[in-house]
Amino acid sequence: MVLLLSVGVGYQMAIVKKPTCNTAAVTSLIQSHVSGARLNTDFSAELSYVLPHESKAHFSQLFTELDQQKETLGIVSYGASVTTMDEVFIRSFIALFATRCSAFTLHLLWQRGSVAVSVSR
Repeated sequence: MVLLLSVGVGYQMAIVKKPTCNTAAVTSLIQSHVSGARLNTDFSAELSYVLPHESKAHFSQLFTELDQQKETLGIVSYGASVTTMDEVFIRSFIALFATRCSAFTLHLLWQRGSVAVSVSR
């Protein structure tokens, strides 16, 4: 738990979106319930958000409002999960690498559960 908190991650929220999804409105709604929430990725038919660990008390109200506004926002479905230890280790590696090796460029590809890290000068 200490490592989870020290890396600054909490919960991951994934939203499957329709082509008509209003990403700005979805983000605004989430941030109105969970201060500190940030859009992590907007790729293809999915949005992902990072929600601070201390925000879990607000999830019930957020989920209720998302359910009520699914059609208006263009959301198919959503879910939230605790950040995995794999994600924590990857973020820790990136933070350590960035502070120790600033001359390098780090590229991270996160595709469906597999992670590829490439380093170039």
